Amino acid sequence: MSHEMNHEMNHEMNHEMNHEMNHEMNHEMNHELSQDRIHKPGRA
Repeated sequence: MSHEMNHEMNHEMNHEMNHEMNHEMNHEMNHELSQDRIHKPGRA
């Protein structure tokens, strides 16, 4: 496999993984925010 192709594939995989991680983190944060809203109704 050529160096160029290797580079492309690495880039693609990194992009996929970043996307997955961002998705997970967003999910976690949204979950925590909604939990906060439920448990602390007095907070704005």
